[in-house]
Amino acid sequence: MKVVSNTKTKQRSTFLSTIILSALLFSIATNYFQNLNAIPLYIDEWLFMGKSYYFDLLFINRNLSDKRWYEPDGLVAEPTQPKLGPYVFGAALRAAGVKDIDAYQQKIDYYKTSPHF
Repeated sequence: MKVVSNTKTKQRSTFLSTIILSALLFSIATNYFQNLNAIPLYIDEWLFMGKSYYFDLLFINRNLSDKRWYEPDGLVAEPTQPKLGPYVFGAALRAAGVKDIDAYQQKIDYYKTSPHF
């Protein structure tokens, strides 16, 4: 009888811990996403957003002949830098439903925005 009781106690404890953790994460996420527009866009995020087209160039279009791979543009394209950050930002934009990152950046006037220094 005690074995059954200990098993039920562990199950209840696990269930209660899961509920508490879920409620805590939900409240943190809700608070974060409600204030997302008030969070400034810092320079590193702005630059990674600007370079996110590398994701489309490599993984979607498979275009290795684009000049942005080889020539710096003085703003965001820097061929000698690793591309992991831009790939992550590009993948996040894709996951958010952006189908063409270059077109999306033009649509939102990305290059007219100013980052927070």
